[in-house]
Amino acid sequence: MKHLLTTILVLGLLASAGGVEASSRVVNRAGVTKQTLALDFTPSTMKVNTGSDFIGAATTTVVLWIKPRTAGSGGGRIIENGKFAFWMNDADDLAFSSDYSTTITTVGSGPISHTNWNCAAVTRKWDGKASIYVGGVLKSASDGNSGTPVSGTTNVFIGNATGNNRPFDGGIDQVRVFNRILTVTEIADLCKHNLPTDWQTSMTRQYLFDGGSRTTALDTSVNNTSGTITNAVPTAGVTIPVASRTLSRVGNRN
Repeated sequence: MKHLLTTILVLGLLASAGGVEASSRVVNRAGVTKQTLALDFTPSTMKVNTGSDFIGAATTTVVLWIKPRTAGSGGGRIIENGKFAFWMNDADDLAFSSDYSTTITTVGSGPISHTNWNCAAVTRKWDGKASIYVGGVLKSASDGNSGTPVSGTTNVFIGNATGNNRPFDGGIDQVRVFNRILTVTEIADLCKHNLPTDWQTSMTRQYLFDGGSRTTALDTSVNNTSGTITNAVPTAGVTIPVASRTLSRVGNRN
């Protein structure tokens, strides 16, 4: 069983004021039950600093799991670098921008659950054309205009902005970033916790929050570039399905 890092910004549905979420058991497709950690962004100053702007203006796919506690929280950031920004707005829609100005959003109100974990993804091409997926299904316009990609003005942060003014109120887990556009099939497969076949070359970061300390977010991609966690508080683990294929390929702990 793995630790769970808590911090006031992210992860939802906590069982007590102390930030402890009751764990449950889920059997994945392979019939294997795995315990995973997550970050619960409880304090508004909680964030993960990855240490660099590894996204920049490049073609990028981000796939992760979120469990918001409240709607939007004033545009709480899921992941951003001062230009590239992925967040949830006050209508419970996911939103994305390449330039902090031009925005695409998911279609329809309230596609994001507050009671269950949501697999969310965004793809951004070199020209700013972007698409947002929930549960492996396209939920925005395909190749919508998200503005002209430019390098970030900060390092890549998870769960907040650099100035602590955009905290995400809920949970974030299993953050994976790729240097190419994943196909719809690959995104849906990742939502079932199966990595693409070229993960060793295409996956630039993988933060599973399943190990390390209160201050370190281990990067278990081949790049092994860990980030810094600020104001994390440990809490009980939660369980979401994790396929054994992913575990064996990346060498995660069972």
